[in-house]
Amino acid sequence: MLTACNNGEKGTVSPAIDAEVVVFKAQGNPNEGLVQLSIEGMMCEVACAGKINKELRSMDGVSDVEVAYEDGRETDFAKVKYDPSKVQVEDIIQTLQTIADGGLYHVSKAEITKYEAEKKQTPNKAGSGDGVQLN
Repeated sequence: MLTACNNGEKGTVSPAIDAEVVVFKAQGNPNEGLVQLSIEGMMCEVACAGKINKELRSMDGVSDVEVAYEDGRETDFAKVKYDPSKVQVEDIIQTLQTIADGGLYHVSKAEITKYEAEKKQTPNKAGSGDGVQLN
């Protein structure tokens, strides 16, 4: 079960994937997305991290992947930059979890950053009563 948190609220996003999801909103390019995945089951940097990196980078809409593996750590991480109009986080998780017929890796948590366009501020006109009038 994939659950989503936005300002502390949880909800179901996709029952097909069992991962905790936290959603952050930030100002930036709305055509870009970022997700940090907590991955269980990685055993080495060369084969595991390399395979995950290769499989995720081959997805249409994924622009960058950074896999962080540390020997002996139970949970490792991958940061994935993607185009939300081309690929969804659920697809990224599904791809990762089906590597080697789904027997190796499990995503336990996904921290998603959804970017929103910056709101433009309009300057106050002098004398409108909303700003400070300079003499």
